[in-house]
This record gives sequence, C-alpha cells and structure tokens, in this order.
Amino acid sequence: MEPDRPNDPTDPLFIHDGLDEDGIGTTRIRAHATIRMTIPLPPGITLADDPGATSVQVNRGIPTTRNTPALDPVLLADGRAPTIQDQALTAIHDHFQSARTPTAAELASIVEFEQTRPSFFSSYALRRFATGGPPPQLPQGHTPAEKRGRRFLVDVPFNPPAKDGACALCHSGPMLNETNVSHEAFGIPQAFRFIDSGIGQTAPYFHDNGAKTLRDAVHHYVRFFNFPSDVDPVGSCTLGGLIHLTEHDVDDITAYLKLL
Repeated sequence: MEPDRPNDPTDPLFIHDGLDEDGIGTTRIRAHATIRMTIPLPPGITLADDPGATSVQVNRGIPTTRNTPALDPVLLADGRAPTIQDQALTAIHDHFQSARTPTAAELASIVEFEQTRPSFFSSYALRRFATGGPPPQLPQGHTPAEKRGRRFLVDVPFNPPAKDGACALCHSGPMLNETNVSHEAFGIPQAFRFIDSGIGQTAPYFHDNGAKTLRDAVHHYVRFFNFPSDVDPVGSCTLGGLIHLTEHDVDDITAYLKLL
C-alpha cells in the first residue's frame, strides 16, 4: 500500500464493506484488515436475538490466494464457494460492486491467472504438485527448534501425553488442511476443515485476523489444548487436558511453521 493511501477516505479500498460499522470511518480495516460481510444463514439456523433474520454480518479477513486456488477444492472460510469462478463472481459483485456481470470468458481468465502464475504458490514444490507432480513433504528443519517443532506436524498416531502428531490431528495431507485418521478417536468429526496454505507467508491469521503474528496464532492453542474440557469456558476442545503445550513448544512450532 502506498503511504498516502490510508489517509485518503475516497480510495476504493475504503468504500462499501471496508468502512466501519458507522459507514464513515476506516479504523477497522486499517487496524485488522477485515471487511464487513453479509453471510446467508443456512436453512434451520436462527439467531437467538433475531429469529427472523436470514443473514448475519461479520467482520472477516480475506482468505489467502497462495496455493489455494490451484490446490484446495473448497474455497472461503466457510466453504460456500464451490469453485474459483463462484468465488470470483461473488467478490466482484459484493466487494468491487461492478456495474455489470463478468462474462464466462473473464471468469475463466481469472481462474487461469490464479492457477498458473508463480506468485500464487508459496514454493516450487507446491507449484509442481498443482500440475500433477509429487506431493510436497514436510521439510526436516535445520535448527534444534525447527526439528522439535516438526514433531508436532508429523502424521503419526497421537498418543498423549506424547506430543508427536498433536498438530497433525487437524493439519495433515500435502496442504496440511486435512484431518488425519486419529482425529475421530478424540470425538472430533473428520468433516472439519482447516486452512494452512503457505502459513509462514500469510499473516494475519484466523477468520477475523485476530492473530497478527504467526506466534500469536500458535499461542492460541495453549488455551485450546490446556483447558480441561470440564472447565473450558467456551467448550472449545475435546482434547482439553490431554496435552500441555508450553511456551517453549509454541516457540518450536512457530520456528517450524516459518519454513512452510
């Protein structure tokens, strides 16, 4: 972003869903890089404070385009875009607010651009994988911290209190966005989906950009893992109390994730 652009409230970046809830300021997008989105409620889902509502407004970060268009069959944080064309079309209508509908040829050009440009891949190995090459392997790591951090990502059966494979429960497969076979043993459905494309290069993190750094994102799981399920105030994790994630663990995992 050019230095003078954040001071220009008429810049297209700050129009429509980039504005604050009052429709005037740009504090939120400048501080958290989130946009205001209207998400339709699925059938059967209602809001306790507004039972008649058919949609909900949320502040959401923009998903990364690194690796995802070519290698992830599900797009957007909630998976509501079944294809890249659908994702591009809704973005053009909802965010860019185009005065016309893009043609099929224009949407196809967007897909081709996102799937083939080298800048859309976080590594040459993933670019090759997108065109039929072998799946990438976890790097071995060089420093002691990176090698210790790798233990959390290896796809092995999780057997607490051992920590090997703890992260791989939810972050397996070539893109680290799949759950592994040990997942269901802890009462977590394998239907869950996680986004992990080029994580070392795509800060901030989480659907609302709530973690500004990679270490912030990893540190979230200190609470996630360490709360026993019977005292967890938000009921977030059936793994609560099975593993104790330390600050040194956070440092090691963060060091390793920077390789990806």
